[in-house]
Amino acid sequence: MAGESAPKVKHTAQVIPDETSRLKAVRDLAIIDTPTERAYDEIVDLVCNIFSVEIAAVAIMDGHRFWLKSAVGSPVSEADRRESFSQFTLAQDGPFIVPDTHADPRFKDNPYVVGPPYVRFYAGVPVRSADGQGVGTLSVADTKPRRIGERHIDILESFAEIVSR
Repeated sequence: MAGESAPKVKHTAQVIPDETSRLKAVRDLAIIDTPTERAYDEIVDLVCNIFSVEIAAVAIMDGHRFWLKSAVGSPVSEADRRESFSQFTLAQDGPFIVPDTHADPRFKDNPYVVGPPYVRFYAGVPVRSADGQGVGTLSVADTKPRRIGERHIDILESFAEIVSR
């Protein structure tokens, strides 16, 4: 009926291997809720330009939320972990690519797909702590579906290594 809103979909968090150690690594970094830093902002700007996308971010994920250390084109600075694309990247421990969110049942009702920023494409790679734990992601997203090749994945992974250091 007109005027009624769609029922809120409950998303569940992805299981991430060795979550206890990963969360300890996030706490040890003491980076969440810190001010922006030029080095991260420059990497995000470069990645956004190289990929010609509207959105790019360095996100750190704790037990309940993902928090953006640096971002271009994102309407939020943090959000519920269960709604993040980053959780899928960290759950599989490698590049995670969604060419078209509308064609993927995991994302077709995601609030960032059906609402601002209207993500249609996502590609993310893990950002790691010194001991190799996946503490966050470097990602790109766009409002149009797209595909990327191995060369672009390599570029994203190289920038993620720089962010990790």
